[in-house]
Amino acid sequence: MALYEDAATVDLDWWNLKLWEHGVPVTLLGRGPDGEIIDTGIAEISRLDIFTHARFNGDVDDSPFVWAQGPATMERARNAERSNDAGHLLTLLYLCAAWSSGHPHRRNRRVFHRYSEHSGEGLCAEVPSALAASASFIEDRDLAFAVLQHPDTWLGRLEDGQNVPGLGPVVSTHFLAALSVARRAPRVVPVEPAAINMLIRCGWHEFDASESLTTRNFSVFQETIHDWAKEARTAPELVEMWLVKSWHELGSLDRRGVRS
Repeated sequence: MALYEDAATVDLDWWNLKLWEHGVPVTLLGRGPDGEIIDTGIAEISRLDIFTHARFNGDVDDSPFVWAQGPATMERARNAERSNDAGHLLTLLYLCAAWSSGHPHRRNRRVFHRYSEHSGEGLCAEVPSALAASASFIEDRDLAFAVLQHPDTWLGRLEDGQNVPGLGPVVSTHFLAALSVARRAPRVVPVEPAAINMLIRCGWHEFDASESLTTRNFSVFQETIHDWAKEARTAPELVEMWLVKSWHELGSLDRRGVRS
């Protein structure tokens, strides 16, 4: 339950305005004070909400966490999703970005990246091929990560607008983590600098948080968290949550001058 209830506070107005300005045909939703689904104001998005969206496997009509704007855009989204879950995966990606930036223990920088290009009509013409390819490789988490980080290498020369600009390791690994839960694949654990820093404090020295997250480093991190989880007889996601929360609490003690 702790994993599913892990929630972030998200400014839906900020995210949905950015999505509208860039012609991305989805609207992020969250939950209001009484648990009702809302599309404006300050909302709460839990990991359960993200996993729920991921499980819908691309059906924009059924998922409670994606709205398309306007009939023409809705039809375009349906057509894209029938072929490769494009709109569904793009919405999942933005949900992960919003959740990560609004979480009280993570507080990653809130930055909007347009992960797709406009058509002449101002609509979302192409969702990155890397998202669909990565999802198809989710049974092999190292390969799924490599595809997201280096799409040109794994998919050949992509058309303009089909790369994944600005998709760093935090958002990409949260995206893969949600997919791995939804599709019952080998679990992917999000890779956050806070978790890496806490591991180092515990005596782990495989790589530093300032280093680039190569596929090798990603694999080492995943193996470490899964090994710790196995030893503790718990879920790997709970180990990652503990690391992030512990690092956040250490920072709070430092700011208050409690810890020497």
